Amino acid sequence: MKNFLKLILVVLGIIFVSWGAKAAEIQNKNEVCFQAKTIGLEQINCFQVEIARTQEERERGLQLRSSLGEDQGMLFIFPESGRHSFWMKDTLIPLDMIWLDESQGVVDILKDVPVCSEDPCPVYAPGKQAKYVLEVNAGYVSSLNIQEGESANFKLLK
Repeated sequence: MKNFLKLILVVLGIIFVSWGAKAAEIQNKNEVCFQAKTIGLEQINCFQVEIARTQEERERGLQLRSSLGEDQGMLFIFPESGRHSFWMKDTLIPLDMIWLDESQGVVDILKDVPVCSEDPCPVYAPGKQAKYVLEVNAGYVSSLNIQEGESANFKLLK
């Protein structure tokens, strides 16, 4: 009976530790969220994002990746606002690109950017200055009805 109680306590301890680790893991993710604007419903849609802060990280971006998880993306953070351009060289998945200004407002969107199959690859630039660019799977901007003028909410780890 004592061994059985010890076993139950050990199992319960493992369960609580794993739940705590899962909760910490959920809280320790970078997210970019948009509030959905559907009639009669308010819903927040978030992307878990990798961050590209350095020049090297921004240049590499999502190159050579064969897929991007559902509701995932990459947030490019620039040291200052500008008309930061992108190309899809060695990027294997079509993407939507969302340019955001310093206040995290959407200033430009490019939907369904195809992979680059021939050199030279096209260069994509926003119509306005931006400090951030969010890349997500192609089709998400349309399915979530994200539009210029909307605001995003960043939840970024330092």
